[in-house]
Amino acid sequence: MAWNRRQFLSLLALGIPAGVGALWAARSGYFASALRLTKPKVSDSRLIKVLVGGSSRLHAELLALKLDQSLHAVGATAGSREFFELAVRHPPDIAVLFDDDMHLGLSALKEFRAAYPQIPVIIVWSGSPMPISPKTLPWGAREVLGIHESLGDLIECIHAIHEGCPLTRHERKILPLLCQGLTHSQISMRLGLAEHAVRAYTFRIFDKLGVSSRLELVCLLGSNPKYQRLLNPQTT
Repeated sequence: MAWNRRQFLSLLALGIPAGVGALWAARSGYFASALRLTKPKVSDSRLIKVLVGGSSRLHAELLALKLDQSLHAVGATAGSREFFELAVRHPPDIAVLFDDDMHLGLSALKEFRAAYPQIPVIIVWSGSPMPISPKTLPWGAREVLGIHESLGDLIECIHAIHEGCPLTRHERKILPLLCQGLTHSQISMRLGLAEHAVRAYTFRIFDKLGVSSRLELVCLLGSNPKYQRLLNPQTT
């Protein structure tokens, strides 16, 4: 933050205590604005509104600051009460919850899903094992990520959900490999998943997309622009 000569002299005119106080207030305002959630420069209905809940306010706000330009953080909090209040004041398109030490976690997820069933929720799980199986997601979460996942993985999941893709992240990874003709055994080795899990994910993919074979799956993806990008491994 640059100070010109006139500003410096005006501080001296206030006296040392008042001048120091004014300088500190200005600096505090500067740093506070740096941490404040950024608002979109222009009003754009295409921005995806995201509400973030973390184990600490700093954690949540730092994550919100790192969201890419197509996303807008409508709020970030470490308290479940404030999280619900923000959802009322600034309804998000998607909510992201961190379970870290149960400040929000699964109990808040259950309550939030009951109050706002229309808002998809991504939960970031810090424990082990992950509370996820090919058949279920905890308390209606739309997606579950591990704490080791990257910010890019989270952003990819937000976009996929907002675009209406019914598949989870694991299913999106398996889909192009199925279309390439890889066996369940080959896919399990490629992705580091158990073979029985790959089979279960395959059945879920077929069920969600309304197909009964790989041939039907390839035909659907080739004819439906909504799913064509899923064939590109770089976007899954």
